[in-house]
Amino acid sequence: MKLNDNFLDGTLPPEIRNMRALKSVDISSNQFTGGLSSSLGNLTELTYLDISDNQFTGSLTSWIGNLTELISVNTSCNDFTGSLPTSIGNLTKLTSLVIFSNWFLGSLPTGIGILTELTYLDISYNQLTGIFPTSIGNLTQLTYLDISGNEFTGSLPTWIGNLTKLTYLDISYNQFTGFLPTWIGNLTNLNDHDIWYNQFTQAVFQLR
Repeated sequence: MKLNDNFLDGTLPPEIRNMRALKSVDISSNQFTGGLSSSLGNLTELTYLDISDNQFTGSLTSWIGNLTELISVNTSCNDFTGSLPTSIGNLTKLTSLVIFSNWFLGSLPTGIGILTELTYLDISYNQLTGIFPTSIGNLTQLTYLDISGNEFTGSLPTWIGNLTKLTYLDISYNQFTGFLPTWIGNLTNLNDHDIWYNQFTQAVFQLR
C-alpha cells in the first residue's frame, strides 16, 4: 500500500486492521496526526513500514513487536515521545531501523542488540540518554550507524571497534567523555565519520 507524498491528514482509520495480507505500508510525507493506531499491530505479514514525515504523536507502543516479519522500519520526522518499547527486540529480521528526529526519551533498549541482521541504524536527534548499551556490539553487519543529537554519556564504547563493516559513523552532539580509543583504527571501511561536539580529551587528528 503506497500512499506516500500526498496531502492525507487526520488519523489512520482503524479499518486498516482488516488488511492482514499487506506486505508493505508506505504513508510517508503526508499530514497524518494523532497516535499511531494499534490496528497496525494486526498486520503481521508486513515486511516494510514507512510512516516518516508526518505529525504522529504519542508513544511507539509494544504492538510493534508483533510485526516479526518486518525488514525495514522508518518512523523518522514525527513527534513521537516516550521510551522505545522493549518489544522492538522481537523484530529479528530487521535490516534497517530509522527513527531519527522524534522525541524518544530514556535509554536505548538492550534488545536492539538481538537484531543481528541490521545493516542500517539511525536513531539520531532524539532525547535518548545514558550509557550506550554494549549489546549493540553484536550488530556486526552494520554499515551505517548514526546516534548523533542525543544525550548519551560515558566513554566511547569499546565494542564499536567490533563493527568493522561500518562505512558511516556519526556520534556527534552527545556527551561522550574520555579518550578516543586506539581501536577505532579497526574501522578500516569508514569513509565518513563525525565525532564532534562531545567532551573527548584526545586529539581528533589521530583518526584517519
